[in-house]
Amino acid sequence: MLWILSALLFLIALLAILLPLLRRRGGDAAREAYDRQVYLDQLAELDKDLDRGILSAEEAERSRAEVARRLLRADQEERKAPAGSLAQDAPRGATRIAAVAVLVLLAALSWGLYAQIGTPSLPDQPLGPRLAQLAEARENRPRQAEAEDMVAQIRGLPDDSVPDGVDPALVPLVDQLEEVLADRPDDLRGHVLLSQNLARLGRFAEARRAQQRVIEIMNEDAGAAEFSDLAEFMILAAGGYVSPEAERALAIALAQDPTLPQPRYYSGLALAQAGQTELALQLWMRLLEEGPDDAPWVQTIRSQIGDLMPGDGGPTAPTAPELAGPSGSDMEAAAEMSAGDRAAMIEGMVAGLQERLSTEGGTAAEWAQLIRAYGVLGQTRNASDAWAAAREAYVGDEAALLELRRAAQDAEVAN
Repeated sequence: MLWILSALLFLIALLAILLPLLRRRGGDAAREAYDRQVYLDQLAELDKDLDRGILSAEEAERSRAEVARRLLRADQEERKAPAGSLAQDAPRGATRIAAVAVLVLLAALSWGLYAQIGTPSLPDQPLGPRLAQLAEARENRPRQAEAEDMVAQIRGLPDDSVPDGVDPALVPLVDQLEEVLADRPDDLRGHVLLSQNLARLGRFAEARRAQQRVIEIMNEDAGAAEFSDLAEFMILAAGGYVSPEAERALAIALAQDPTLPQPRYYSGLALAQAGQTELALQLWMRLLEEGPDDAPWVQTIRSQIGDLMPGDGGPTAPTAPELAGPSGSDMEAAAEMSAGDRAAMIEGMVAGLQERLSTEGGTAAEWAQLIRAYGVLGQTRNASDAWAAAREAYVGDEAALLELRRAAQDAEVAN
């Protein structure tokens, strides 16, 4: 269908160029022949007027002389016309050569340009099958639990890992709160505190579960803020990937309050990960315009909006702590993989982390992440080598060595 349409457009453009060259032009000769006929008719009318007495003989003679002079001049012009019109009656010689040259040149330029910027070997891609393929890929993308499992395998962070700037004393308090709430499953205030503080500790998967319990307790009273928090915990627990479950939570939050900035930001992130960068850019630009400048989402958008420009991948949401994990694009790619392919992808990401740490170095948390990842993959030898390299990199740093030893113990390569 595309080729037919392209051919028709080419023919239309070609006719617009060639018709002036091919058009027969006998305009001058035709006009002179017409004038001659007019003068002959005038002479006939003069005779009729003379017979009817409209003109006197003297008047008729003067008029006949004038028309005769005009007729003679037209006859002379008509006799000259064939010499000038023979070249105009049809495209001959150089005109025909020019027409053929234009045809060949246009065809060559069109095909050459298409060969450079087009894809001649690309098969037809009807809209219907493409939309169905996109819908299938979107339907088969990883769910929330699967995304959290992938992030856990890559990061391997322990439950008591504390992000920078958070008081470690919060950990036992949260643990105590969990124990209390085990006997008080309907304590709304307690579960709200639990979800918020788990998020502060960077334990987003647990925060997500606690927030789901908050919504269950509130039932129909759960509002936009509760669903917005749930969506955020889901996205952060998945390493910045917006899962179908997170999208539903965002939709519910925005249906109840379309002005909330947080779900609007994450909706833009979901659009970017789905390849709808123009819509994501529009949504984020509106948030930037609304401000205020010190709003946390404004700073985040400013740091990520460049990722929406042509040629770049989709942005990823901030995570805490910021350790290497699967991005939104990684999660989308995993949607089409088998279990074996996903395992291979994880191993590839771990290998990439190992390469970077061995050549550029890294933080103790990143080394601990690598050690635990090898432990999860069952690669004890690699985990032991990483543990040895990390010890050497942090000789004398007791705090770092303690974190690294915990990771090595989790990987079963240290006592």
